[in-house]
Amino acid sequence: MPTLLMIIFGLWTVKNVRDVRRRRRRRHFQTTTNEMITVGRVHILRSQDRQLIRMLIIDILAFIVCKFPSTMALLYLQITQNDEKSVERQIAEFSIILLTFF
Repeated sequence: MPTLLMIIFGLWTVKNVRDVRRRRRRRHFQTTTNEMITVGRVHILRSQDRQLIRMLIIDILAFIVCKFPSTMALLYLQITQNDEKSVERQIAEFSIILLTFF
């Protein structure tokens, strides 16, 4: 769920940046009689857009990589919750949980 929200908000941010740039461009092309000149925009990603998208992708991938071990540890605990465990195994599992949630 958090990963999906990060992707949605990231794409929303990219769209907002493009809309702001488009509005500024339209304001720049206003004539003296307040008529708007529509200028066809070629859909070429500017370097700022590419940098923003690259940052968002790296952020999402880093989040996934950092959350994967804790997700697997919790999944393992749920699967093995009804197994009989020795004290050593419980200590090892608890240690792994502490390490993955750091």
